[in-house]
Amino acid sequence: MLNRQFAPDIYEVRHLTLPVPEIRLLDNGIPVYILDYPGQEIVKVEAVYRTGRAEEEKRLASRATSRILRDGTLQKSGAEIAEHLDFYGASVSVPTNLDTSSFILFTLKKYAHEVIPTFAEILHTPSFPEDELETFRRTSIQELMVELEKGETVAYRKLTELIFGDHHPYGYNSMPEDYLAIQRTDLELFFETWYLPSNCLLFASGRIDDEIFNLLNQHFGTRQGVKVSPVS
Repeated sequence: MLNRQFAPDIYEVRHLTLPVPEIRLLDNGIPVYILDYPGQEIVKVEAVYRTGRAEEEKRLASRATSRILRDGTLQKSGAEIAEHLDFYGASVSVPTNLDTSSFILFTLKKYAHEVIPTFAEILHTPSFPEDELETFRRTSIQELMVELEKGETVAYRKLTELIFGDHHPYGYNSMPEDYLAIQRTDLELFFETWYLPSNCLLFASGRIDDEIFNLLNQHFGTRQGVKVSPVS
């Protein structure tokens, strides 16, 4: 019987064996790092674009682009995308990173044919709706003002500024005027410049058999360029 009144013993980790991914290339050269677990019926796909703050021509362009990508495409509104993913029990998350832009899809394997095309659509044909950009500006400024009331936030911002300098990608601190200055054209330019197949890595884990790989190849491996069309 486990006695929860006492903490478990701490042991040194002496042997750590990490799984070695299989690396396969899509038709357009995008590498896919695969960890296949046949006993699982879930699929995780992460698309990583090697772009972040260091590639910005305008402050916050990287963050704003990645955040608003899933809020509408040339084919679907943000609400339609959310409803579609919810219907199949899937999710798309956008973790924050200073060096890369990442997008993570979780879905059951049996629904992959319904969900992966939508995931690719989000990454390939975003519309960057102006109303979603305005919501991003407003909520980000509100969140920032709340954070600036916290001593640890102010201290961290000052520390990074002192270490890197206030003009360095790691050192600059976002301010309300930075959010107000970001425009849809900034997002379009950032997307067209950096969201290219040649700048993309895919990581797939779970039940990743040939069926899933072929599905990824169909929706990611045929893309050669990117173009953003204006919203009417």
